[in-house]
Amino acid sequence: MGLLIGLTLRPLTSVDFLRECSGFCLTTSHPPDDSCTASANAKSALLNAYHAARHPQRAEQRSKRGEPTSRLRVTSGTPPICSQSRHFARPQPIYLSANTAKQEFHAATTGPGREVVNSGMSGFELRWAGRTRHAASDVRFTRRETLSLGFCLCCLPAIGSATQPFALEDLGNGLFVRQAPHEETTAANKGGIANIGFIIGRDSVLVIDPGGSAADGRWLHAEIRMRTRKPIRHVVMTHVHPDHCFGAAAFVEEQPEFIGHHALQRALDARGSYYHQRLVEALGQENAGSLVYPTLEVDDVAEVDLGDRRIRITAHRTAHTDCDLSMLDISTGTLFPSDLLFVDRIPSLDGSLPGWLAEAERLAKLGAARAVPGHGPAMVELGPAMAIQRRYLTALQDETRTAIAEGVAIDEASRTVAAGEGEGWALFEDYHSRNVIQAYKELEWE
Repeated sequence: MGLLIGLTLRPLTSVDFLRECSGFCLTTSHPPDDSCTASANAKSALLNAYHAARHPQRAEQRSKRGEPTSRLRVTSGTPPICSQSRHFARPQPIYLSANTAKQEFHAATTGPGREVVNSGMSGFELRWAGRTRHAASDVRFTRRETLSLGFCLCCLPAIGSATQPFALEDLGNGLFVRQAPHEETTAANKGGIANIGFIIGRDSVLVIDPGGSAADGRWLHAEIRMRTRKPIRHVVMTHVHPDHCFGAAAFVEEQPEFIGHHALQRALDARGSYYHQRLVEALGQENAGSLVYPTLEVDDVAEVDLGDRRIRITAHRTAHTDCDLSMLDISTGTLFPSDLLFVDRIPSLDGSLPGWLAEAERLAKLGAARAVPGHGPAMVELGPAMAIQRRYLTALQDETRTAIAEGVAIDEASRTVAAGEGEGWALFEDYHSRNVIQAYKELEWE
């Protein structure tokens, strides 16, 4: 079940993000003969409007340069009943630079002879479409177009087929890794779509990402207990995406240190309740689990000792996300970059593209010969795997910069930039256009 979002456009006040499970539908409150006569243009304009998302401080920069700075406030919402909206207790604001986009939207969505009214967009509504019949004037958004709106759909529940049974690989020296399938979260895989595992030291066990749900975490916990009775003293949650951290609930009774980036708690506060709700919808409350916050935060570099075996943990600058950790097993020279390294599955950009390239270069200089990627084979040679990812990210960066310099609109860029880079990448069609959008929104401010 993929993420789909409904919006209600009100007169320059707020846009309530409403989550449901079926579709996007742009409708109007006017009779059909007085409504949106250019729905395709409206759809494109609306996409461009939302692709113009900005941080408040960036809008201030625009103001200093004498550019338009009108903004729409965006707040998070919980799943609606039809078109009724309710709000989170702590809505997360995003800001949209709206002057030009607003005019484009009105120009595209007003009928012949209707005036573009600057005071609002009250005649139009983007609402949950469900599985109902739609009027001719409706504009529906596909999952790919939803991704291109700029929302992070990484690793969220989606309709899918049964996956292969999980199996741990014994990689030697007390290291065990589960290689995950290239899928979205489903009831069949129980959120087990990321590479996870553990290291058994002389005195204790360290968990390398606890899994994508409580059910996935319970599976991992059982696998550990089949191999050792040593205490599980450390559970590393490498970043905020649910496939890497929502299994933590299965380890609470062990009372380990839950280790995370210093920005992880903030990220969980912003997204955690939403991720949890989606997991509940797909897996049920018992299998979804609950939020677990880090008890030990890493600001720069930290080390843990498993008994004659030290693991160095590094907090990275914004890259794949704004809360990425990597680990280096000093005794074996094995690197655990988590989602700073994707192999075979298309990388998903949810942080900073130049930052990711910089942090990947930093990892490459560590001298580790082998690595356990966040997605892909259980173990790879670091150099060749990183080079393949670097090629994609570099093409994404270079072609996005070229598109911006040539004045290509963000909607068009999402369809054309680095479009030929899909060979060898699973889920390219699902995530690449969103990567372009993320890159465009960042790089146009260089």
